[in-house]
Amino acid sequence: MHSPNSHPTYVAVDFETANRARDSACAVGIAVIEGGAIRQSFQRLIRPPTNDFSDWNFRVHGIHWKDVENEPDFATVWSQIQDAVGQTTYFVAHNAGFDQQVLAACCACYGIAAPDNEFLCTIEAASALWHLETYQLPRVCEFLGIPLSHHNAKSDAEASANILLKAMMQGYSPANAADDAVSLWAAKNLSSEIMELVSSIMEDGVVDPSEIHAAAEWIDRNKEAASVWPGSELQRCLGTILRDGIIDQIELDDFRSLCCALLGLHERKQTRSPSKKPANAMSVCFTGFGPGKKQMQSAAKTAGYHVVATVTKSLDYLVCGPLPGPAKIALASERGATILTAPEWQTVLTKGGFDEHF
Repeated sequence: MHSPNSHPTYVAVDFETANRARDSACAVGIAVIEGGAIRQSFQRLIRPPTNDFSDWNFRVHGIHWKDVENEPDFATVWSQIQDAVGQTTYFVAHNAGFDQQVLAACCACYGIAAPDNEFLCTIEAASALWHLETYQLPRVCEFLGIPLSHHNAKSDAEASANILLKAMMQGYSPANAADDAVSLWAAKNLSSEIMELVSSIMEDGVVDPSEIHAAAEWIDRNKEAASVWPGSELQRCLGTILRDGIIDQIELDDFRSLCCALLGLHERKQTRSPSKKPANAMSVCFTGFGPGKKQMQSAAKTAGYHVVATVTKSLDYLVCGPLPGPAKIALASERGATILTAPEWQTVLTKGGFDEHF
């Protein structure tokens, strides 16, 4: 269906089915990507082999037999699609396994040779780059600001196409997706480290100029991090802020908004409840450690300390890493917490307490 010498053409496809049978396609959405943009998109209704429409499927997509009984069958519709989209390098779908199975089953039902094009899954693309609590199509679209009328085949196909385009803008390479597992692993882990950095900055909900400079220095020291999302977005924002050498409150607020968006604070705020401090447990907060913070938190919990994410009123210890925020240190000092370096904290863990004279 494609020429090996042609430029890649991505055709996003989304099938809706009449029932649980994979050969019961009743609608298909198509979105064609060429030259880094969606060139065309459309939907076609399909008359399935039988008039068996399940109540469940109808509730999902709203299509029933009466809507498709006078429509062409799959063989006719697929032929029309091939004529309309031309040569195809890759098929694209969200949860591609389902759409690939539907295409194969429908082709088999009508005695058509199934295309041998590779299917790219935008769930895999999204999970390689972005850390979300779920990768269902509505959530990914919400996160990326992509409009969606879910289970409208055209809208779903356009959404998949737009997810792929945004992923490619962040360095995702569909051509290497199947073979370059190492690159995907690196992208996931780099993104995780960057999110740890963002989480550290946002521990007290405040961003000060020193944290802007520290984040920029971290990105500069870890240049590969800027090649994957969200490092590329952080680098862009930090570059804009530091361009004129002046950091004003508007820029600090903009950076804070970006961090909030990356962390999903607005969503988690309603459901996240603070952990209860055990009786007689001393509390500790870690700041300025970036990706190394989780390991230190885990060790503190194992030792029986109550680990908190912010400088609370009853905080006992604030442990500072290489990139601590002055605002956090000032607040901890004001509230009477003991401020420690990482080596001093290790002594606390070893000896079970802090001696100012050690």
